[in-house]
Amino acid sequence: MIALSLANLCCLSGWIYVTHAANFYYHSHAPGLAHFGAFFLVLALLSTCFWLLARVGRAAKGRLRTACMIGFLLVLIVPLNSMRFQIPWLSAPAISRHFGLPVLAALGIGLATLLAVALRRATACARIAASVLMILSPFVLFTTGKVFYQWIGLHRGFGAAQFADGPLAGPVPNTTASTRLVLIVFDMMDETLATRYRPVGFELKQFDSLRRESVVATAAMPPGNSTLPGVPTILSGVAVQAGTPVSSRDMMLNIAGVQRPVLWSSLPNLFSVARNAGVNTAAVGFFHPYCRMFRSELNSCWWRSYFASQNLSRTLELQLNLLLSSVPLGYRIAKLAGRELFPIELFDAQRHARIYQSMLREAVRVAADSTLGFVYVHLPVPHTPIIYDRSTGRVGPNESGDYFDNLTLADNTLGAIRQALVEGGVSDRTALIITADHGMRDDVVLRVDGREAVIRGDALRPVPLMVHWPSGQRGLTVVRPLPLTSVYDVAVGILNGTARSQEGVAAILQRNARAFPTPVRDQLVLHERSP
Repeated sequence: MIALSLANLCCLSGWIYVTHAANFYYHSHAPGLAHFGAFFLVLALLSTCFWLLARVGRAAKGRLRTACMIGFLLVLIVPLNSMRFQIPWLSAPAISRHFGLPVLAALGIGLATLLAVALRRATACARIAASVLMILSPFVLFTTGKVFYQWIGLHRGFGAAQFADGPLAGPVPNTTASTRLVLIVFDMMDETLATRYRPVGFELKQFDSLRRESVVATAAMPPGNSTLPGVPTILSGVAVQAGTPVSSRDMMLNIAGVQRPVLWSSLPNLFSVARNAGVNTAAVGFFHPYCRMFRSELNSCWWRSYFASQNLSRTLELQLNLLLSSVPLGYRIAKLAGRELFPIELFDAQRHARIYQSMLREAVRVAADSTLGFVYVHLPVPHTPIIYDRSTGRVGPNESGDYFDNLTLADNTLGAIRQALVEGGVSDRTALIITADHGMRDDVVLRVDGREAVIRGDALRPVPLMVHWPSGQRGLTVVRPLPLTSVYDVAVGILNGTARSQEGVAAILQRNARAFPTPVRDQLVLHERSP
């Protein structure tokens, strides 16, 4: 029973992942048996391992027995560390930020001293720990019971409705917009890498030609460095610093300057603005469950889940990743071993390529549909994994490729959408907004000034922001830093008819740049690559 209780506590992160409704945000359909069965399998395997080791410890004598007691105490760090992960203010950065480095250092010294004392009195402390685990053993019934209840509920359809897409909104009877709007959001596209630090001979023909006749902001700054805050910033026009899913169809947003988090569903969005302006709407995207969140404001919707199909091998590996992540320094140990402790679906290049190809077909279709007045497209490129080879033009996993391969694919995608507008006969009345949810956050290696350098991906950097008017006027450039919320302001202006030209768009961007509270320097840092 002690072995089962200890294994149950070690699997806390996996249990939260399986049962917490917030994680359903990323699923396109109700999780099946594999999703829940992997938790039970890992729990059973870990319990068996602990039971066998306990048998060895009881039979051992002398130093071996003492070593077993010490090992038992060290294993207890795993559930304690897992509990720490669930309380954000217990993280080292949070303690340092709120209380300062001296307090963090004092806590570290105190914990190290406590651990040293416990190890010196290993036998006595092990007995105490075993008693505590025995007292906590009824918690096993709670954790396993909740997992089983959750699976039965979804299996019988009690909670399956929360994963339903649609029904979508009916068409607007009298579309009044004279100018259509297509908003394209590229995922993890970095303005500086796309324009300033290109490899020799590298070209982005579509982006470069569009820049020459668009309003361009060269320093549009996202408030965060991920998709969770980036997309709500664009769609709702608020500076979202962090986003936390709370259900299968909603997120809690931490907004700059707002003391309390707010639900994304409580805020206006570009789809509701467009519907109120009398136009039909469409969304094509991935990661966020657009067709669940905005179904009452969309006439057409297509999205793909963040997660791949839930077979047992995938969910089992995910559970093992979550277990290893609870081990102190687990992330760094895994990185040294060449592994990533994230849901493996995120790094499935083959699936990433399939999602991109399906999404492109749908994006081209809705962009050219004259009955739609506002089209939103959130594309999975140039985000990693690399799924394009710019030397051959092949879409598919490319393990030897780099960020600039995917950047070329993003350029080709822009060209395909623009061509669809021409072929659909709507290019002369369609405005384009091109942007990204966040910049590059992985390290990039390239040659700069004749030397090989590494561009660190841990700094907040600008994303593209281009607005192209149907008439193809001369290009205008706004060089001052401005917030990514400017995308929302420009889109609202176009949809409501208050921004009727590129000069009107530039005026909105310049106003936002003047109001931007702090000048943001380009935080791109080059580091000479070690041999």
